Amino acid sequence: MKLNKKTLIAMLIASAFATGCGSLKYNTGFEIDSSTSQAEASPGVEVAYPEWYNEDLEDDDVNLYAVASEYSKDMQFALDKASLSAKRELASNFSSHIDAMLKDYATEVGDLDTTVIREIDRTTKLVVARVNLIGVQRTNMSIVHSGEGGYRAYVKLKYTPDSANAFILSEVRKNAKLMTKFNASKRFAELEEGVALIEEQKIEELQILSGDLPPLVE
Repeated sequence: MKLNKKTLIAMLIASAFATGCGSLKYNTGFEIDSSTSQAEASPGVEVAYPEWYNEDLEDDDVNLYAVASEYSKDMQFALDKASLSAKRELASNFSSHIDAMLKDYATEVGDLDTTVIREIDRTTKLVVARVNLIGVQRTNMSIVHSGEGGYRAYVKLKYTPDSANAFILSEVRKNAKLMTKFNASKRFAELEEGVALIEEQKIEELQILSGDLPPLVE
């Protein structure tokens, strides 16, 4: 069935809204995690934590990770606080990721000067504020009873920074000084090509949905 323009636009708006609201989703029916370990936090004080929480936290080539723990008398509030703390840590990691990436582009074609460093810092802040880590996934979660009668929540979050490449490219293109610096960078050219390819795939998918193109056959 061929979709008219109004229907297609409505689908795009609904899709964008769903993506924007999907940063973190919380369930209300939690089970208290009993698979915890004991750690000596201070003399005479034992703290229960899930085994995955104490594992070495290393970012891989694709994803960034962050963990956090928060306490509250209310179980849901403890989880919300822990998720927010972990997301703040992810934002810091994401900022460092963008800063390093842009500096790599700059050093590929020459030395870093004060002006370029300042523009990279400015662009990094703009990207982090604009992206707001849409697409964060919660990979682990545990809630344990606290000795004070409340709950302690443990959360691990994952974020794929490549999902923000279009935002990064958009902000860089608005900055004439960085564009002048990055024009000779092969790695920046690869970023542009990757974003362009993804945009082409999105257009093809929309055309298939609207009936303008036949479905792809593998």
